Amino acid sequence: MLREIRKTRQHPGEPRRRWFHSQEQDLYVWQTENGEITAFQLCYDKPHDEHALYWRLDRGFSHL
Repeated sequence: MLREIRKTRQHPGEPRRRWFHSQEQDLYVWQTENGEITAFQLCYDKPHDEHALYWRLDRGFSHL
């Protein structure tokens, strides 16, 4: 189960970043001040062969 890490580092000039964590996955979500999601990154299969699914509003999806 993912749990939110409340004290997530914020970078000036970027939308607010939220981080949800479990032993096997990390989910990062970027949101505007009014809550609109502008990007997310899902990192999965961390203990074995980590991959990342990334989406940005202005660029679409990529898989790393």
